[in-house]
Amino acid sequence: MWVEEAIYGEVKGGHDLRAASGNRQFALDIASRLDLPDTAPPGVSWSPYVSGFSLGDRYVIARTFIDTSAPRSGMVLSHALIMPLTELIEFQNLNSLFGRLVTSIDQVITPVGFSLEKDELLPESSIDLIGAANALTGRGSGPVVRLGTEGFELLAASIWASLWPEARANFGFRLSFGPADIVENAVPTLVCTPVSLAARWSRFRVLNGEDQVPASTSAEFLAGIADPKPILEFGQEIGADIQHLSQLPFLEQAHKTLSRTVGLDDFLTAIRLVEKLSPDSMKGCEKKKVIAVGLTAHVSSARPGQILSMRNLRLSGFPVIPELWQEVESWLTARHFDQGDDELMGQMIASATNRDAAVESWRVAVGQGIAAAARVDAQYFPRALWRWIRVRPELLDAIFVLLPTERSVELLVASSTPEKLSSSLGTALLQQLLARSWLAVHGAVLSALDCPTEAVRRQIKIDVSVADKTGIEFALRFASPAQVLECAVQLEDSRLIDLAADSVISKPEIFAGSQCSEVAEQKIWDAAIRRNGNLWRAPSSPFSVRDKVLEGLIGGGKIHIPLLQSLARTPLADLSDFARREKVWMKLEASLQREYLNATSVGWLRRVTEMGAPFAPDAVLKLAILRHAELDVTLLDAASSIASRVQIVEALEDFGEQRFLLWFEAILSQNTALPSSDVERLGQLVQRRGWQRVVDEMLARYLGHRTDLKPALRICLSMLGVFTRWMLNLSAPTPAEKWESFVQLAAELYPSGPDHDELWSRAGGTNSDLPKSGTGRSIWLSVIGQMRNGRGPLPARLLLQMKQDYPTNAQLLFIADDSDISGIR
Repeated sequence: MWVEEAIYGEVKGGHDLRAASGNRQFALDIASRLDLPDTAPPGVSWSPYVSGFSLGDRYVIARTFIDTSAPRSGMVLSHALIMPLTELIEFQNLNSLFGRLVTSIDQVITPVGFSLEKDELLPESSIDLIGAANALTGRGSGPVVRLGTEGFELLAASIWASLWPEARANFGFRLSFGPADIVENAVPTLVCTPVSLAARWSRFRVLNGEDQVPASTSAEFLAGIADPKPILEFGQEIGADIQHLSQLPFLEQAHKTLSRTVGLDDFLTAIRLVEKLSPDSMKGCEKKKVIAVGLTAHVSSARPGQILSMRNLRLSGFPVIPELWQEVESWLTARHFDQGDDELMGQMIASATNRDAAVESWRVAVGQGIAAAARVDAQYFPRALWRWIRVRPELLDAIFVLLPTERSVELLVASSTPEKLSSSLGTALLQQLLARSWLAVHGAVLSALDCPTEAVRRQIKIDVSVADKTGIEFALRFASPAQVLECAVQLEDSRLIDLAADSVISKPEIFAGSQCSEVAEQKIWDAAIRRNGNLWRAPSSPFSVRDKVLEGLIGGGKIHIPLLQSLARTPLADLSDFARREKVWMKLEASLQREYLNATSVGWLRRVTEMGAPFAPDAVLKLAILRHAELDVTLLDAASSIASRVQIVEALEDFGEQRFLLWFEAILSQNTALPSSDVERLGQLVQRRGWQRVVDEMLARYLGHRTDLKPALRICLSMLGVFTRWMLNLSAPTPAEKWESFVQLAAELYPSGPDHDELWSRAGGTNSDLPKSGTGRSIWLSVIGQMRNGRGPLPARLLLQMKQDYPTNAQLLFIADDSDISGIR
């Protein structure tokens, strides 16, 4: 190694370069650093002293003396050796260089430079080496101070020998009279100071020359007791450039921490040290990844305080490790958020929303973790959330910043809302909730502040979406079914109506006293019936309540028409016992009118069969009954009496003969003898209606051996011919009626008159006695009248001839046997 030389001293009254063997400009540049650092205090002995420092690519070692020959006091003379830094740091022993420096002012030489071979022998250790090692690796800043200049050269050489090349490049040493002269950018590592000036260094690391035991492994390295190679290799693995002794304790601590079985705190400590030692993320990537993976693996078992301590973990010196922050997020998602952790969680929330309190990666991870925990369908987070809000209301803004706005999260938070909240906290909460449109939680908070009626009243003012009743449900979460009903009647909100209907369904007795005088009550009853048809019975007197509603309808009052639609599907649709039913038909629209008419029709029919007609149907109802299928079903019901069924027809004036005839035939087809009283009732109906075809059918059935119909036929005698009544012995005809029957039969058998087929002459009469004009019947009437008075043939002879002509005519045979006609007794 080639070593240049330079001499410094008094030049024109000042301190400057006198001569140099090499680069003169460099030698000029360092002239000030080879002067005394400050004016020497009076009476202080310091000369000579050695110094060493690096500048650029060179290292300078010098010995400085007081120049007693100078024109003024306080001037010095220095002999400096200047050499390449990269070559010098490979030298372990500085003594060969110290030996080339002049030892007195009288030895001043002309600088020429020289070549120096590396001396592989280690220098003798200074007795202060352990003290210096302890001081250099201990806590503190600024240079380590060695009291006294004697032996300083040996101490510098001893420390140099223990240093690694990079550290040697930054190792500096010199004389100092006090902290005030430590002004250069590169603060010297080691200074010596006169013993008398020790008081000036009270705040600095002053080495203890009596130290015999290294205070740390780092101190052992500097003292030459331990091999620094493992630590230095670790430094290389992490990409650390250990150029300063102040870095050695951190490197040692990081190495020691990672060399044992470590936990999360150890990894955090090591990572912070590694980042400080190796801030370049491109260096030591593999080792840094291993460390980061170790930290990530411990996150799942971390305590809240440990996660909180990671908030300033910048990791700028590490490769990107998203897995670490994903684990932090997962850690929060899986938390049960125990109450004992509330204080730390509060700090975490505050830090997550404060850019100045935590690094962005941590804030994002915590924010996403809180959001994920809020989405989990469990009560751990919502319950903790409300504890945090109550204990630390100042965190309210931060909490809501982190909470996701999803509906599912809102419902979880609402469901966990405490039963009671202070008014001040409640007010602040309501503002936050309105800002994010969390109306479900808004309702829950109101329920914790006010009575149910007031809570829901306040909720309705801001919760205007009729499609969503969740907020109102939460506002009423502590209300009894009766209170819900009361609120609905008072406020008449459609959502309250639905909730009140649900309350009626769960507890029908709360509606027992309702009279439905309010439209809201009508709406509630309607909604309840639509959900459960049996709730038409919810009022204690449902028919009475229905009647009041109908009276309101008739009187033009405000009526909830859908209630009438619901009632139309219940027994209340039968208006049989509502006296003013005819007025109701006029108020109902067609389809609804039809439903009530149908129900009333069925009800009226049922009552008739059970107890007789309860009332005379009005015209509209009669028409409905006539059209209803139940009418025919009832009329054909064998379980009902004929009298009751006849009573039904009696009430329906428009019940047609043909329809009755079909029913009558169906009844007769059952081949069951009808009670006499029922048959009489039936005959009375037929007689009143003048239904001749029915009479004819009865007569035909009677002749067909349905003798049970005789009472009806007797009632309908006026609708039967005389001969029929006479022949069937339904009533005894008078002689005049008998002769009339004879006339009628003769006219039917001999329509042209008595001279037909010479009947009259065959009976012994004279045709010339017969009337010359008139119809056949009129002639028969005339001649039979004469016969009755004794003129003409005898009736018996005429009947005999007729029987010969019509031997099978039953009527003729019947008349011929009657003594009042034939005269045969």
